[in-house]
Amino acid sequence: MSVASIRAYTMVRGGYDPHALDWWQHVMLETVLCVCTVGVSSLCSFVAHSQARLVVGSKLLNSEMAAMRALLLLVCDVVIELDEELRVADDSPKTAAFLTLNPKTSIKGKPLQEY
Repeated sequence: MSVASIRAYTMVRGGYDPHALDWWQHVMLETVLCVCTVGVSSLCSFVAHSQARLVVGSKLLNSEMAAMRALLLLVCDVVIELDEELRVADDSPKTAAFLTLNPKTSIKGKPLQEY
């Protein structure tokens, strides 16, 4: 329908309404709104699932690290965990006693090359 036919239709119905839409425009508007709603819902669902996967993956990694540390402590006298700069990552009295002969000395953050 053209703009002229919309004006004629609304004038017949009892007055001119510049905001009146014909049925085809209503259908198109509803379709666009439905597609947008489904798109936003899908995006929100994807983000929620991604965050859940990250949380579960992080917890799994932490439990694997704890299991690996426990296994190493069974086999080895001392376990030293290093960060990416080869600095001691955790403070353990057993490790400190092994490296410095003083278990009260903090070794966290110190480079491994110092020992």
